Amino acid sequence: MSRVRRLSRRAAGACAAAFLTLAISMAGDVNADPASDALARLDELSRQAVQTREAVTAAQRELDDKLAAQTAAEERHRADAAAVDAANSQLAARQAAANHVAAMTYISGRTGQLATLLTADSPQQLIDQLSLQQAVVAETAGQMKAFREARARATAAAAASEASAAQARTAAEQSAAVRADRQAKLKDLLKQIAAAEAQYAALTPAQQAVVDNAAAPPVAAPPAAPPPPQAAPPPADPAIVAMPAPPLGPAAPPPVAALMDIPEALPVGVASEAGLQPNTVLAARAVSQRFPQIAEIDGVRPDSKPWHPNGLAIDIMIPNPESPEGIALGDQILAFAMGNAGRFGLQDVIWRGTYYTPDGPQASGYGHFDHVHITTTPRG
Repeated sequence: MSRVRRLSRRAAGACAAAFLTLAISMAGDVNADPASDALARLDELSRQAVQTREAVTAAQRELDDKLAAQTAAEERHRADAAAVDAANSQLAARQAAANHVAAMTYISGRTGQLATLLTADSPQQLIDQLSLQQAVVAETAGQMKAFREARARATAAAAASEASAAQARTAAEQSAAVRADRQAKLKDLLKQIAAAEAQYAALTPAQQAVVDNAAAPPVAAPPAAPPPPQAAPPPADPAIVAMPAPPLGPAAPPPVAALMDIPEALPVGVASEAGLQPNTVLAARAVSQRFPQIAEIDGVRPDSKPWHPNGLAIDIMIPNPESPEGIALGDQILAFAMGNAGRFGLQDVIWRGTYYTPDGPQASGYGHFDHVHITTTPRG
């Protein structure tokens, strides 16, 4: 559908929405109207889907934190285990020296100065034996001190290893619990989306027309990008340029700006940004910058679900979508969005019947064979 036709539908939808509001308010003074009940039910399902989606996003962030804590605990455990091995090796060497000293003392049976004095045959022999005895005592004391220190290090390393192992186990259990909670919330979200679609399908054609043509609330467009400085451009962001580039013409577009978290750091793309939220603007501009062959990106429009009307979704129209080249381009955009999920605040991507989240494919049967659908989350 052309942009002119969509604008015409929005204008007509505004009138229809106003008429519907008036009709519902008049009917509410008398008795409940089945038509308004159906629309209210659809609105409630959409509201629940929004709340569940936000819960899924929060659970995903918590899962990321728990997985990072688990990784850190496992790394500490590996370091502590290596320290145990090193301390035990030192302890083994010191143990051998201590055993040797004990054996010498036991075999000689003469370790005191009095025994040396009584058994010496001459003054010189007494001096020699006392000097040797002092050297042996000093060496023995040093060996025993090193042995005690090595034993203390080994004991401390073993205790630290046990503690880090326990931390790693706890982190793993917490990660598993958060992952299960996130999966449960995701299943709820998919059920609520399906319920909203079923409720929409149960509406009469007139009611569907009202929903389809309802005007989205006006949202101020983001400010225009400031003019670039004359100095050398900032380095390209590695998270954005990591994806393989599609075939380009003779002149490549300028590199993606380093401040990718700020939409204004990227040039305006082909999407109409009126009503789009910051993460959605960022995704649309990044796709335009990365894939110059994309000529049309749809944004805010009426829909039975809240993502497009609330400026949280874009549709990236794929040229010749059924051709091998078109499918490959859609696959590249999908991979690009998934590779920058954290930066875009990505909620999901739908392409060729598959529903994706940052964790990968989740469900099938979702259509979208001529465009890539991207949903983002609101910025906190």
